[in-house]
Amino acid sequence: MERRRYTRKFLDPIHVTEIKLVDRSLVVARYGTILNASATGLLIRTSRSDLHPEILQHTRPLETIEGEQAVMKIVEMELEIGGRIVRIRQAEQELFEIAIDFTENAPTYWRECLVELLPSLGEIAPVDSSWASDLQVIKGVRPL
Repeated sequence: MERRRYTRKFLDPIHVTEIKLVDRSLVVARYGTILNASATGLLIRTSRSDLHPEILQHTRPLETIEGEQAVMKIVEMELEIGGRIVRIRQAEQELFEIAIDFTENAPTYWRECLVELLPSLGEIAPVDSSWASDLQVIKGVRPL
């Protein structure tokens, strides 16, 4: 029986960079995408190529970082956030999921507000204007 206090919110792609262990200053993953969020924490998907090689060298590689404090940056919000890695698992051959719990680091009200601000799945619509294409080129993103 699942005893979830807060419901999960499935999100439009929100990106994180440099998921870093606080104690070891090791960047666990260079990039990731937040799949869902709740007032308890985040579920992030990352590719094998973005994981630090040290993580994959151990006999039981994924369990070596569970329980460690980590920080990361949410790109779209320009926000640095921290929490504890509660689990990391291989979801598919080249994809891994990292669950981060930030209940110890932030007040309940702040966590609830953060989740409310994140865009729900389907909430972000593509913008159909020339300035959006220009902005993507400036930022180094190829227009679709």
